[in-house]
Amino acid sequence: MGEDKVRRDQQRIRERMRAGLLDFELLAAYPDRQLELAVQNVEDDELRRALADTLLVAERIRLLRGYDRDSLLVRTRERASDISDEESDVATMHQLDLQTPAEIQRETEQSVRDELGANVWERRSDGALKLAASAFVPLFGIWVADWLTTPELLSTGGLVAILFILLVAVLFLGMAVAFLIKAAQTLKHDLIPGLRALRRDPTAAIRGTVAWVRRPGQTLRNVWEEL
Repeated sequence: MGEDKVRRDQQRIRERMRAGLLDFELLAAYPDRQLELAVQNVEDDELRRALADTLLVAERIRLLRGYDRDSLLVRTRERASDISDEESDVATMHQLDLQTPAEIQRETEQSVRDELGANVWERRSDGALKLAASAFVPLFGIWVADWLTTPELLSTGGLVAILFILLVAVLFLGMAVAFLIKAAQTLKHDLIPGLRALRRDPTAAIRGTVAWVRRPGQTLRNVWEEL
């Protein structure tokens, strides 16, 4: 009798677990607000333990069925994209980290390459500014000498006037090159990512802008500390 009861209990548990797993098809598309309300009265420690147990069960089932983790992550990402297109109030879908280890490695390698490339252009920008500064010093000296002498050096033409024109050209060339490099970096690292973030999650982007407007002093302090 005892063994029969154990078998019946195990059967009921298997049926409940199977039904619960299949219910996640509906829960995956559940609105953020409803998910929040569903767990609002659950203690943090209890909820964290439940989430940890959920991940353990999911991983054990994946291993028992022999599913590849990377393939399952790709399938999960596709499912998240479909839900985001079909449902509203699922903004947390955009915050999920569903990259495979191989994708993370490729992204890291690309980031390193971009950073090294950025350093090259930073050096070029600094070099252009130094070139402009090196032209400014003798240019300023010629201007002072022209102001102090009679007749004025530049008005007489000759080598001094030619040198002055060349130094002006070098000054503006260096400043123009540095400006173009900085403009391109701003476009790549600030403007384009900002537009992508706005398209991906307009609410979060607007919320960040509002926070900056409401607390400009704090924002400026944060920028100063990051310099």
